[in-house]
Amino acid sequence: MALTPKIQRKNKFVSKKCSICGGTFGPESFAPTKSLFYPDGVIPVCNDCIDGILAMQDDSWEVVDKVC
Repeated sequence: MALTPKIQRKNKFVSKKCSICGGTFGPESFAPTKSLFYPDGVIPVCNDCIDGILAMQDDSWEVVDKVC
């Protein structure tokens, strides 16, 4: 029997503001995470901003590692 932490998470939200571009998007625009730092289950940066950050750095593995 595996032990799992009892962490309360908000599973759903209607919209969220991206911390980079300031745009408001639905949950489909954010990457999921299991990090305890993000109790709503997604990272605070929208997928478009992540794509832009990676494109500006020529998809460098070092940048990918920092994003992850």
